[in-house]
Amino acid sequence: MPMPMPMPMPPPQGGHYPPPPGHFPHPMPGQMGPGTFMHPGGHTATVLAPPGAATTVTVLQGEMFQTSPVQTVCPHCQQAIVTRISHDIGLMNTLFCLFCFFVGCDLGCCLVPCLIDDLKDVTHSCPSCKGYIYTYKRIC
Repeated sequence: MPMPMPMPMPPPQGGHYPPPPGHFPHPMPGQMGPGTFMHPGGHTATVLAPPGAATTVTVLQGEMFQTSPVQTVCPHCQQAIVTRISHDIGLMNTLFCLFCFFVGCDLGCCLVPCLIDDLKDVTHSCPSCKGYIYTYKRIC
C-alpha cells in the first residue's frame, strides 16, 4: 500500500518559516543581526565566537580608504583612530604631465598636474603610531 503524502503546513503568522537549528540567517539590508557590525561605507563583518571568548577583529577594506580620512582601528597599535592622509605624486600625475608635454606645454606648464592634489595618490597613516595603513591609488 502506498504511503500517504503529508499535507503541507501553512506558513506561520509572519509568513516565514523559522530557520533550522544552527543556521544564522543573513540580515536584510538595513537590519543588524546578532554579531554583525556595520563599518563606514556599508561593509559588514560577522563574528562568531564561543560565549565568553575574547575576540579582536581588524577589518581593513580598500573601498573604505579613498580621498578623505577614515575612522578605523590601527592594525599596528590597535587604537581607534581617524587616519591622517598625505598626497603623493603617482601614476595619474605622471600620465597627465606626459600628455601636457606631448600636446605642447613644454615650458614647465607640463608640471602643473604635479601640483593638483585631486590627481595624487592618497596615503593613510595612523596619527598615534605613524604606522602605514593604506594607499589609495588613482590608477592601478
